[in-house]
Amino acid sequence: MVKISRNIVDQIKKHGERTYNEECCGAIIGETLNGFKVVHEFFEFKNGKDVNKARRYLISP
Repeated sequence: MVKISRNIVDQIKKHGERTYNEECCGAIIGETLNGFKVVHEFFEFKNGKDVNKARRYLISP
């Protein structure tokens, strides 16, 4: 089971809404505590593609 706060869920939703209709990506960071996966942070990644962002995604180094 994964435990994720409403705040982080809202951050993920807002990222998707802001980037729609392009591809979007992010990372969730957390740990395992007492048998649960607990999410602590969400990081948005910028789509580094110059063209066709609706179908392609590039995470720059």
